[in-house]
Amino acid sequence: MRGGIPFSRFVNWIYIYLSKILIREIRIYQLYLFFMMPPVINKKNLLVKRSRLPCAGKGLFTKVYLPKGARIAEYKGRMITWKEFNADNPFIYSINRKHVIDARPYKKTLARYANDARGLYSLKGVRNNSKYVEDGFKVFIEATKDIKRGEEILVDYGKEYWDAIRYNIKLAHQKVN
Repeated sequence: MRGGIPFSRFVNWIYIYLSKILIREIRIYQLYLFFMMPPVINKKNLLVKRSRLPCAGKGLFTKVYLPKGARIAEYKGRMITWKEFNADNPFIYSINRKHVIDARPYKKTLARYANDARGLYSLKGVRNNSKYVEDGFKVFIEATKDIKRGEEILVDYGKEYWDAIRYNIKLAHQKVN
């Protein structure tokens, strides 16, 4: 070849140049995600006490104002399969068709105390103010609107959850009768 670089060296140079650009773009995107992802609220700003919802037991309350989009708490627990799941355990979160997060043995997991305003017994005018957000195998409660200091954190459990609870109650009543 006259007066130039061999084609293979040229291709190699282009490959290296594009790789460096791609790596830089990935790092920029990772930084973007890091800074744009809402931080999880400090546990000290949350409180567990008797829920204001009838027959709900304990509830999760905030000690500070929480803006819309704030990550309130992570739903932590042991990852188990549905086969290992015990039907009388209310502290679960379904990750997929095979796995659930079991928070029953983890009493310090504050997210397990968040109730659903649309549960079996609801109060007129009380609505959910947060939602579950999945990030891989991690689950967070995220505010869907501004939450005032002292308010209870209320999150939608989903229709399937309440259908299963109603079905189990129906079965329990049939056993008694």
